[in-house]
Amino acid sequence: MKRDLMTLPLDLGSELIIDNFAGGGGTSTGLERAFGRPVDIAINHDPEALAMHALNHPHTKHLCESVWEVDPIAVTNNRPVGLVWLSPDCKHFSKAKGATPVSKNIRGLAWVGMRWIALTKPRVLMLENVEEFQDWGPLIIDADGNARPDPRRKGKTFESFVRQLRQHGYKVDWRELRACDNGAPTLRKRLFLVARRDGLPLAFPKPTHAEPTSAQVLAGILAPHRTAAECIDFSIDAPSIFDRQKGLVRNTLRRVAKGMWRHVLASPTPFIVPSAGGVSTPFVNEHANASNQRTMRADEPLRTICAQVKGGHFSVVAPTMVKLRGTSEAHLGTDSVEQPLSTVSAGGNHHALASAHLITIGYGERAGQRPRTQEITAPLGTVVAGGVKQAIVAAHITKFRTGSAGASLDDPMPTVTANSFVKRPGGSAPLGIVSAHLMHVTHHGDRAGSTPAHPLPTVTGAHRGEQALAAAFFEQANGGFWEDNEGRPAGAPLSTIASKGANQRLVTAYLVKYYSSGGQWQDIGAPMHTLPTKARMGLVQAVKVPAAYLSDEHAEKARKCAALLREHLPEEFTEDADMVMLYHAGAWWVLVDITLRMLKARELYRAQAFPDSYIIHEIPDPALLFKDGVQVPGDPRDIPRIPLSITAQIRMCGNSVSPVQSEALALVNFAHEQQFAHAAA
Repeated sequence: MKRDLMTLPLDLGSELIIDNFAGGGGTSTGLERAFGRPVDIAINHDPEALAMHALNHPHTKHLCESVWEVDPIAVTNNRPVGLVWLSPDCKHFSKAKGATPVSKNIRGLAWVGMRWIALTKPRVLMLENVEEFQDWGPLIIDADGNARPDPRRKGKTFESFVRQLRQHGYKVDWRELRACDNGAPTLRKRLFLVARRDGLPLAFPKPTHAEPTSAQVLAGILAPHRTAAECIDFSIDAPSIFDRQKGLVRNTLRRVAKGMWRHVLASPTPFIVPSAGGVSTPFVNEHANASNQRTMRADEPLRTICAQVKGGHFSVVAPTMVKLRGTSEAHLGTDSVEQPLSTVSAGGNHHALASAHLITIGYGERAGQRPRTQEITAPLGTVVAGGVKQAIVAAHITKFRTGSAGASLDDPMPTVTANSFVKRPGGSAPLGIVSAHLMHVTHHGDRAGSTPAHPLPTVTGAHRGEQALAAAFFEQANGGFWEDNEGRPAGAPLSTIASKGANQRLVTAYLVKYYSSGGQWQDIGAPMHTLPTKARMGLVQAVKVPAAYLSDEHAEKARKCAALLREHLPEEFTEDADMVMLYHAGAWWVLVDITLRMLKARELYRAQAFPDSYIIHEIPDPALLFKDGVQVPGDPRDIPRIPLSITAQIRMCGNSVSPVQSEALALVNFAHEQQFAHAAA
């Protein structure tokens, strides 16, 4: 018996909550927080995704079959339904897919919601998808026999979908919401549609977070965006971009160089964070989403993480600077990076500056397009499901698809998508870190590093240089080379994580401080380039110097760093030089290395606002967990487990809804239940 329009229970506890297209469990995690109890039924055709869901949500009933094969009346036993959530496959709507052909069947998955509406009459229906879902329209067949959206009827099917909801007695509205505005360290923007038939008003959550420089944040009304830097484990070693068996492709190197310039060398406030052996200023480079390539500060939110980006969506880039010794060997004392470094003794060079950012490594780049990098204190970009597209370049985040110059780590992380393949650096999501940090460069064993505001660790007389200063940003590498985008700072949200894989890499640049025992500075020669900047970053110079001023190891990589910047930034570095120098905190520093690594799956899940307790590395064996598409009786946590591949982990992350968004939507649309419950008590 299907329910009619007049069937409207006021059951404050027993109404069912249904999670269609449940995936790895982001929606259910948020709904459970909001309702204070488990989701009742989760449905997905992917046995790996549903097994992850079952392990983390053991009190939910799981149906591993096509959403079209599920009988809503049978699975609910005709009980009243309070909420039906839909997150149909987005990749055949998403701009991250590019111009490839689309599938009518996949684009039509949202129609399953009408089946639940007709048969169970839920009080509320919520649908999540990419913002391009509003353009849902009929398809046409091109000359090659491929199906493509008909541009003349753009949005017509979406209008029909909304019209039918209203014909069933539902009020309908929709909004585009960003996860970083509700507390996730990712910029992930999605369309949310809410339909309800109980006469109560439709509601959408108000922002709780905003740009750190916004008036509301400065007034204390809203919290600042959480950043990609919160998600990144800076203790993980990142390889030098110059020491790889298989060299990086030209587009990735170009993104690293662009992100280095924007987020480290020319930044008035490079993001500096603690890391293994020191402090980092990373940025992010993005490697996916061809329409939106960039680098990012590490202190911004990460961008959307995509689920299908091959090779990873983001990487971290990290440049390293160390002190340049003069005619006498010198090593450094301990200082705040905001103050001149301590007196250098005759023992040798012991300081280095490293900077990190994220880059994306999942896509190629168009001619004339600028690379994406991202700073490490920004929210992570969108995570895609196909693989890790974020990598750490000791000091910025970079994407590995389309053009991306990285991003600062103090921004939100880019969107994480879900696709992946392991042929790119790190073999996972297309987000990576490029990072530069203040670190020990001698002694064996782990080094915890120190914050920029604290003194450097004790300097010994080993004559090898023991501290290095790292700056970080993100490089994004999943698209064409976009001239106006040099990544993101490490202090920004990460960009969107897509299901293809992480597009951000962390890039770190290491810088060694120049110490002169008197007079040699004039002998070095005229600077090739000078850049006046503000505040903490002073002058950048590329110079020719005798090799004796640096250790052999530092001198070799210093020349490689200078050559890299000369090749990809000819407008800034107009002549050949042996090194690139930066005037910082009253001293000159030499760029001596750049490291880059992909973001790990756990870092991407953090960007999506999953708790660290969420189990992602293993799942109950689906062959034992499901029988004929139905979960076997008993606790799924007791089923023998099997490892889950990195590719699958990233796919689940990129396909997931950020828990903070499903939680916020449920709270504002079911607030009356809480009021009634308090009144009854």
